Amino acid sequence: MSQNPDQMVTNNHPPMLRIGLLGYGKMGKAIHRMAKDRGFEVVWHSPEQPTWPEGFVLNEDLPDMDVAIEFSAPSAATGHIQSCLERGIPVVVGTTGWYADYDQLAQLCRTKKGAMLCATNFSIGVHLFWEFAERMTQWMKPWDNYKIEIEEIHHTEKKDAPSGTALTLKERVAAQLDPSRLNRFSSANIPILSHRQDGVVGTHQLIFRSDRDDISLQHRAFDRDAFAEGALRAAQWIVGKTGVFDFGDVLRDQISPDTNQ
Repeated sequence: MSQNPDQMVTNNHPPMLRIGLLGYGKMGKAIHRMAKDRGFEVVWHSPEQPTWPEGFVLNEDLPDMDVAIEFSAPSAATGHIQSCLERGIPVVVGTTGWYADYDQLAQLCRTKKGAMLCATNFSIGVHLFWEFAERMTQWMKPWDNYKIEIEEIHHTEKKDAPSGTALTLKERVAAQLDPSRLNRFSSANIPILSHRQDGVVGTHQLIFRSDRDDISLQHRAFDRDAFAEGALRAAQWIVGKTGVFDFGDVLRDQISPDTNQ
């Protein structure tokens, strides 16, 4: 018996990925808001709470998750990540300020054959900003009369200062400098000025300053959706992979896909 084409249901969409949100502040809510449109079902999220306890451990009765996204607080991030790795849940981490434990957790990830992706910023614009900053630093090398400064501004609720984005900028700028100039422009000698203001999502500026003028490169975020979209992009990418990654791996893979998992 032939079927009426109007009665046939065709579903070519892949099943939605089950996601857990570890941390449910402004970023967690932004991710939740756009998750469904990006192919995710939020099956669990942390309770809202003003402060996070030290050594936070996830409850045992969590629903099954394909991936977790961690945006909580430095005091809770290490416990969240460890719990995910122990349970075999791939985890994408956007919290900063916990990196003293990074090597330990990266080793746990490799031992458990798990997947962990950490980034100080999930905005594609910020990653372009870092690339431009590296190029600008190379151009400025011959000009000894300019000193390098970094300035960052965030909302008053941000827990860590300097921001992880500013620290990454500092690291990448310092890596471009000649060894002969390290006494003046070493990573330790690039100051970061941190400011906290109500209503500011995130602004970062690289400044080359002389006695007569300054030259600056700036990235300014208008809302959190760029970070939320990037985190979801990373979460989709990491499912099915094993290893320790950063957001640059996601962007490079999309430019030049690598079929090796």
